[in-house]
Amino acid sequence: MKSERTYPVYKVNKHAEGLLVGGHPWVYENDILEAPGTTPENGTLVDVVSPKGAYLGTGFLSLQSKIRVRLISRNANDTFDASFWRRRVEYAWAYRKTVLEPDDLSACRVIFGEADQFPGLTVDRFNNILVTQTLSVGMEKLLLTKSSKGVNRHRALRTALKASVSHALRSRNSPVRPRQSAAKVRHPSTKLRVRRPAAREAAPAIPVNTASATALPALNILRRLGIR
Repeated sequence: MKSERTYPVYKVNKHAEGLLVGGHPWVYENDILEAPGTTPENGTLVDVVSPKGAYLGTGFLSLQSKIRVRLISRNANDTFDASFWRRRVEYAWAYRKTVLEPDDLSACRVIFGEADQFPGLTVDRFNNILVTQTLSVGMEKLLLTKSSKGVNRHRALRTALKASVSHALRSRNSPVRPRQSAAKVRHPSTKLRVRRPAAREAAPAIPVNTASATALPALNILRRLGIR
C-alpha cells in the first residue's frame, strides 16, 4: 500500500518517463511538463510522475541545474529517515566486500554517487582517512548544521554513516580487519581522521540563510565516525 504523498510534484513527458522506467536516475529541465505553482525550496525532496500521473520516483530538486531532479528512490513506500540512509550505506559497503580483496578495503571508494543511490555524494577511504565530496544541493543540505549552537539540522545521513561505517570497522569478521593468528594479533586504532579539502571558490546562489546555518564540508559530518 502506498504511503500518503506530501512532496511537491513534477510531471514529466513520455521521453523522461521511458528513461526513468528504464533505470535512469535523472530528470532534465527540458523534460518537465508541469511544476508546482509555488516553487519549492532548492534541494528539497519532490515526487516525479508520468504524464498520466503515475508515480515514477522521489528525488532531490536542483533549481540551478539542468538536471532538475536526482532520484533517490522509486518506491512510494520509502520513508527518508536515518534507517533509510543506513540501509543505503550498508548495501554499498556489503557490495565492496563482495568485489574487492580484503587488503583493498582500506583504500577504496565507499560511496560512488548515483551508482550507490547517493546522488551527488562521493566518499573515498584512504586507510584511516575519509575524503568526501558533495555535488548536489540536496545532498549538501543533509549535511547542514546550525552554526550558532552546533546542532545538526538534519541528522539522518550523518547518523547512518556513523553507525554503518563504525559497525563495519569494529566487526571482528570484517575484511577491513582480517583475522590473524594469536601470536601476531595487533589492535590498530580504528579512529578515522577527517581532513578538510583545500579552500575553493564558493558555489553560486544556493539559498542558505548563513545567519543560522553553515554548509560544512561533508568531511565534517564524518568526524570521529562514532569511533572512540
